[in-house]
Amino acid sequence: MERVPAPLAPEAVVELRDDAGVLARWFCTPERLDELAAGWLRGEGRAVTSAEVGPIEVDPTAGIVRLRAPAVDPRRAPGPPPSGPPPRWPC
Repeated sequence: MERVPAPLAPEAVVELRDDAGVLARWFCTPERLDELAAGWLRGEGRAVTSAEVGPIEVDPTAGIVRLRAPAVDPRRAPGPPPSGPPPRWPC
């Protein structure tokens, strides 16, 4: 029996940006990028609630995820992730 290789998941370079520039760059599958960005902000201790993240715009063809919340300061010093269950992020 001949083995047929399974197709690989497509991957792309994706940038998380705000008005000041690039915050992070990932090599990942270009799916659910809004959740990836929100999870990264939470994991870095830069956002605790979805209100702190605010609107997220995704352009998967350009590989850009943009934060559009002027009240959010994603450049604040990272801290430890909050304890307890993670919040449910609106998609």
